[in-house]
Amino acid sequence: MSRPTPLEPIGLWPPVGRYHLDPERTTVGFTARTLGFPVRGRFSSVAGWVEIGEHPRRSQVTVRVGAASLQTGNAWRDAHLTGAHFLDAAAHPVLRFQSTGLQPAGEDRWTIGGDLTIRGVTSPVTLKACCLGWSSEGQRLRLAATTHEFSRVRRGSSTATSTMHAREAPR
Repeated sequence: MSRPTPLEPIGLWPPVGRYHLDPERTTVGFTARTLGFPVRGRFSSVAGWVEIGEHPRRSQVTVRVGAASLQTGNAWRDAHLTGAHFLDAAAHPVLRFQSTGLQPAGEDRWTIGGDLTIRGVTSPVTLKACCLGWSSEGQRLRLAATTHEFSRVRRGSSTATSTMHAREAPR
């Protein structure tokens, strides 16, 4: 088994290609406030890809998250949040994010506009993303993205974060 290639320094655009999210290394998390206290959680079922184009504006991100895979460390709260009152995972098993545009926002930073679908309702959302590096062979890509645009009334959470580790798609 070969050792992974160290990640390249930041500041350049990653190699063109499609990178599938690595479910073992990808984290989609959230922080919600309940009675004034922060509640942190994550989703364990994540799939998707990052398509890197010649220019950021020709790139795209697609992420699908299993609604029932929500975990906060409290079984009662998890059942409540995945139930009909919040995510309604039985009727809406997948949360979706599809980018609509990437804009450079600095040397290693992007603003990713997109559509987020939760409970069958699609709303625009903007992610602030940072490229944390990629392998010299272009096989791995590491990104971090955050948003603070969630409406508690519509979505049941206040902040979302994700760290995506992606591997290049087989050719």
